[in-house]
Amino acid sequence: MKQIFVTVALLAAVVLAAADTALFKYAPNDSTGAVEVDVLPLLKHPRVAEALNKPEYVKTRQEWESKTGIRLQDFKKVVFFVNASGKGIVLLNVDKNLDLEKFFSQNQVKFQKLTVAGKTILRVMDPVKNNKTAELAVLAPGVIIAGEKGDIARYLNAPRGNARALQALVQKIPAGFSMWTAFVNTFPNPQGQVEDPRQLYFAFRFAGKEQRDLNFSLKLFCNDANGAQALSAMLPMYANMGLAMVFSSDLKLGNELVMLLKPVVEENTVLADVTISAELVEKIAVYFEKNAKKFVKKQKAAAKKRVPAKKSGTQAAGTEKR
Repeated sequence: MKQIFVTVALLAAVVLAAADTALFKYAPNDSTGAVEVDVLPLLKHPRVAEALNKPEYVKTRQEWESKTGIRLQDFKKVVFFVNASGKGIVLLNVDKNLDLEKFFSQNQVKFQKLTVAGKTILRVMDPVKNNKTAELAVLAPGVIIAGEKGDIARYLNAPRGNARALQALVQKIPAGFSMWTAFVNTFPNPQGQVEDPRQLYFAFRFAGKEQRDLNFSLKLFCNDANGAQALSAMLPMYANMGLAMVFSSDLKLGNELVMLLKPVVEENTVLADVTISAELVEKIAVYFEKNAKKFVKKQKAAAKKRVPAKKSGTQAAGTEKR
């Protein structure tokens, strides 16, 4: 099971399709970053298909589909929108109109029902983080929003559907990439200038004859040509620092990736297009299998230091528990 999880987690960053902005009508207006994963091409990838067809996973999948009536193939996209303060929401795009109340009731899941801005929010205990509360709501047929307690109410009461700067950036991502991350920098420094890079995106796709190589594209949009030249010179150093943290137990592996990075400056932009061979992708997968628990533990500890403890308060009112 561990191997399957690591495989899917790795490949979730590298699926095949074109970037689009169809779900941007649900984006909060203050969104400065977005991540989108196209699910179906991921499921069709040879390595994922191989993992999903292992007997121990087939049984788990069949039990899930029997209980929920939801197949893996029903999931289309997973989208994250985040603002400058780090607050974000998750959208699940499903190829069917789900009745969440019926789903929870049939599976004996206790939930609290709230109504905010004309939408029904279902609040349940997060099955993964038992000390936290998860919320879900159907925004439209096939579109579900998920978040922690209070996230959806804030979302429904905030302006949305007008994250124009972010949407314009996403439209610059070339076709052929369906897992992508995009950020826009909209905050000036004390001198009144937005610092470099003003915008950036990075996207992934599989390449090669058997679609087992990994193609990575990064583009940084700067204020001017001088800024682009400076950022290009510093990019390998930044990459080396970041990869040294990720591959702290195998610095040689991280260095192999840094050596592939050869930025190109085109007027006010910096472009890095890297193809990682299937052999190196396999090395990375094996590394994460061996170090997944340690890496997750380190990330949780870092996140705990960044986030101040929340003050306890009264629980939001809702209807009866079921």
